[in-house]
Amino acid sequence: MYLLTKLGFFSIVRKSFDPIKGEEVKGEEYQVRGIDLQDMYNLLNAYKTHPEFNPQKHHLPLILETRYADYRFRMQVKPVEMAIMFKVLMESIDYMNFKKAVIRNPEQAKKAKFYEEFRQAILSIQGD
Repeated sequence: MYLLTKLGFFSIVRKSFDPIKGEEVKGEEYQVRGIDLQDMYNLLNAYKTHPEFNPQKHHLPLILETRYADYRFRMQVKPVEMAIMFKVLMESIDYMNFKKAVIRNPEQAKKAKFYEEFRQAILSIQGD
């Protein structure tokens, strides 16, 4: 799943890494992936300050870096924590116009051109 959000760009898949096998395996965890470290911190910081986050009960994922992967940054997230992250993303929708919200945010403004190109590509398959 691709998410173009006010906090950043994310790709979310359901899989986990087995350190013993040294490979990714289908599992019960989600992997939140990103290309921009600041985006990952934006989501992680919003997650750990969300009212539903409880440090005694919930896992605080680490941001892992893999320099030559298609998504350089990753977090392994359990389903209960993923639910809180989705709430964080939902609650970040406080705007009437996404493109304007992105452009107004200095750390996200560089993505505005890409988001517009993505929008145009999607519109091209919409049909008449």
